[in-house]
Amino acid sequence: AAAVARGVAAACTTAGTALVALPTAEAPHAAWLVHLSPTALANWASFKLTVVVRGSRRAQLEETVRSARALGLLGDRVALHLQLSAEAEASALSWVLHDLDWPHGPVTYAKPLLEELVPAAAIADSWYPSSEHSFALLLEEGATLSPHAYGWLKYVVLRYRYAPAASLAAATRGLLGVALQPPPEGFV
Repeated sequence: AAAVARGVAAACTTAGTALVALPTAEAPHAAWLVHLSPTALANWASFKLTVVVRGSRRAQLEETVRSARALGLLGDRVALHLQLSAEAEASALSWVLHDLDWPHGPVTYAKPLLEELVPAAAIADSWYPSSEHSFALLLEEGATLSPHAYGWLKYVVLRYRYAPAASLAAATRGLLGVALQPPPEGFV
């Protein structure tokens, strides 16, 4: 099986075709792939997501990370960034430093400097896209996600950010985000 997979990857590279390799268990949940254009599929591996969780209470941070850990990641590596507020519980920091389990990619954390000025600035203070293919899923502590949320986000970004139609691409070129819920008061 490994030899076949390497052969398929080599053939795709030679042909200049995108290879979308999905874990077998996640393939049934990716029927939406047929709705993506060849241009969008060519950017399958370009899409890089960081899950950013903001909070101060250990129990709620753990709940959100547990929910994010259960996402169907379609074989992708996904970074986790924890943004602890200035008044974060000592047990929350201890959990991040010693007990946090995130097998999907690198983990970083920060305590923002600008949080008191403007709540939205706290995100920019701790996470910034590393390229035009970098995206973030911003979560507040205590949030829970559907296991299919990652697939939906990847679909939206691939469908609209990498759209082949000139009019759609022009209309969505500045796509900055997709809201899964209304922003908290004072966040804007």
